[in-house]
Amino acid sequence: MKHCFVNCLIAFSFSSVLQAYRWSPTPENDARVKACEGGDVSFPWPIVTDGKDEEIVYIDWLFQAPGKANVSIAIYVEGNFFTKANKDRFTFTPNAGLHLQGAQTDDAGRYYVRVNLHDEKCLLTSVERMVTLSVAERAPAVQNDSFLVTMSDAIWDDVIEDWTLQLRCGRFVDFGHPPVDVIWTMPSGEVRNSSHEDNGTFVLSVSSPVQGGNYSCHLPPSAPAARCLTDTSPLTAAARLYVDDKDVRLYLLELWVQFSNMVRVNSDQAYLLQNQSRFIQDQASLLTDQDSRLQGYASLLQVYARLLQDQSRCILDQTSLQDEIINNLKVELTKLKLGLPEPSIRLVGGRNEREGRVEIRVGDSWGTLCDDEWDNNEARVVCNMLGFFQAGAVAKSEAAFGRGTGPIVLDDIQCTGKEQDIRVCPARSFGTHDCSHTEDAGVICAG
Repeated sequence: MKHCFVNCLIAFSFSSVLQAYRWSPTPENDARVKACEGGDVSFPWPIVTDGKDEEIVYIDWLFQAPGKANVSIAIYVEGNFFTKANKDRFTFTPNAGLHLQGAQTDDAGRYYVRVNLHDEKCLLTSVERMVTLSVAERAPAVQNDSFLVTMSDAIWDDVIEDWTLQLRCGRFVDFGHPPVDVIWTMPSGEVRNSSHEDNGTFVLSVSSPVQGGNYSCHLPPSAPAARCLTDTSPLTAAARLYVDDKDVRLYLLELWVQFSNMVRVNSDQAYLLQNQSRFIQDQASLLTDQDSRLQGYASLLQVYARLLQDQSRCILDQTSLQDEIINNLKVELTKLKLGLPEPSIRLVGGRNEREGRVEIRVGDSWGTLCDDEWDNNEARVVCNMLGFFQAGAVAKSEAAFGRGTGPIVLDDIQCTGKEQDIRVCPARSFGTHDCSHTEDAGVICAG
């Protein structure tokens, strides 16, 4: 064997390529592997030969740091595994694999395995495989272990010249390393990236017309740092917020009226023009009295003064008209508010206002909730939304207050009890369920 091995090394440069070997399909060549700092990672590189014409002579592994040349890190020959200096964290896994213990950021880069084989005629060939390793230093974290979507004040967008709704995901106290971003899912199912990041929160700007329904944000599963989350991290699940499109439209209308009032024609400007006109007229009269030769110039000044007077009257007329329109808009908006149904949640079928089947508004109708996973945590959220005490809230299941008739809108709801709205709790997609109205959820709230 040793004699053949030496001869094979000599004949290597003159060898032909053999085809009897087979790589395992996992991992694929040039695959990307992710690890957390301090964690272990394996590159399982099984290779199979036909057992007759080929035999593995030796295996060597190489590492290439970003922007640097390949360096040898280990070799396996005649049943012995040898590592290079400072590479004792690597161990051999049959039959061509490599295991790295306690991955560090310096370990990120490309890893190659090179298997050298010979046939019965001692012809040597080499086959190669590669993976790219990325190492995350830290997992991301959110403030108070609370991962929520919230709505902040709309802002004016100069590009589209309209108000945009601002949804915020977070707040992150650590984005991890490499830093993570979040992915947003719209009520329609469309997936979007964040518009920007602001003070630890990822912001999604939504322009009109705003879709009604659930908006959710979550970490992309491909993010290296996301793989380093613990099972108890709130970032392992998506955060949700239910947006009522009618309420939002009314809110944006109010902003338009307020904005119009802010940029209204300034009556102070008209009074300033009047003062300027009077001053110019006075100065023109003085010039004419002092020297008759200035009569022509003074006449032009009088014309300019009258022009300023006309401008001031026009501005005052516009101001009066604009004030009238704005006041009318405010009146109509007030009527709209009074005409819109305010509550987004209600209890039906109970003996009093503190108990009943839970229903939430869906457009112009009401929908029920399924009792799968329904417990006192969900009951506390519902009672809080209705203005009752959270303490003492009791969950009721199996249509305890009668069966509803509308759509079943939420299923498998899993609140912590701290949420401000039942629609932001983790649950199936809005309107997706495997229930019937015999499973309608209810609550009993304390006074």
